[in-house]
Amino acid sequence: MQQTNFHDLLRLVRRRYGSRPVWMLLDEAPCHIAHKSQALAATLDIHLVWLPKQCSELNSMDQLWKELKGTISANHQYTSIEEHVAQAEDWLLQLSKREALRKAGVLSKNFWLRSFLQ
Repeated sequence: MQQTNFHDLLRLVRRRYGSRPVWMLLDEAPCHIAHKSQALAATLDIHLVWLPKQCSELNSMDQLWKELKGTISANHQYTSIEEHVAQAEDWLLQLSKREALRKAGVLSKNFWLRSFLQ
């Protein structure tokens, strides 16, 4: 993701959440830690929370992508990148909200942010 895309995401999240408090759980990708990104988040009153380094197992999105890759990408040959993308998109969009949360590990009794979510 480029820094401008991340800035667009921050603005979209603020618009969607109105005046409600927002915390974003992020890895330390360059676009996330850039001074301009952090300044914009502060201006928009979005609190950035950093995942520990080298702990992808704590990142729910990484767990969802792992499931997607294992189901759609591993041991599958597609005729084009467009077909591969369409299969991945279809798989993701067919998930119910609950199933997506389950596959991401958020519904696990051992989810590391469980007490924060309750």
